[in-house]
Amino acid sequence: MDRRLACLLLLFLASAAPAAAQLPERVERNSPTPVWLPRGAFLGTFLKGGAVVPQVRVQWEGTLIQERIDAFAFILEGGGGYAVGKPDNAGPRENLHLVQLYEFTAQGGFGYRGDWKSGWHAGAQVLAGPIHYGAKYEVLAPEKRTAGIVEGRLQLGHSVGPFVLGGAVGYGELFGVSRRSNALQYLGGLSLGLFADWR
Repeated sequence: MDRRLACLLLLFLASAAPAAAQLPERVERNSPTPVWLPRGAFLGTFLKGGAVVPQVRVQWEGTLIQERIDAFAFILEGGGGYAVGKPDNAGPRENLHLVQLYEFTAQGGFGYRGDWKSGWHAGAQVLAGPIHYGAKYEVLAPEKRTAGIVEGRLQLGHSVGPFVLGGAVGYGELFGVSRRSNALQYLGGLSLGLFADWR
């Protein structure tokens, strides 16, 4: 073997050894629940057009890629809620009282989860799926419709035992909805709440 080639191989191996030692090791997370049971929850409120709609969501998460800190997950989420804040600006003239508003949704998508050794957690997700909603008004006929919704959410929290607890903020936007729907101005919007993750 050429001496120069041997020296080059030796130099390469010598430089690769410490680099390999610095590579982050993958961490296998052991969730307290199997993948077919919920592994996360969100308790929050959606705000839009004067309507206040508390919602409860549960999540099923499957980790696709897990590194030392970062994880890329497939997420399914479902839930819904009823409005507790019902404004008086419903209808084409925006002068009618919203008597009732409810919405239920099932969504799927992908998310990022980052868990640091210090216990801090950060995450982001984008989900989409159908939303079924209904509304009742003064004078106007009630409506029940199904449309699509896209939601994005950011979360920041800290680990407490096997759980991660924290706050979340997001935004939702409907698509494929009839322009004749008087409830459109109240659906989606800004979301604020608390989350728990035991992935």
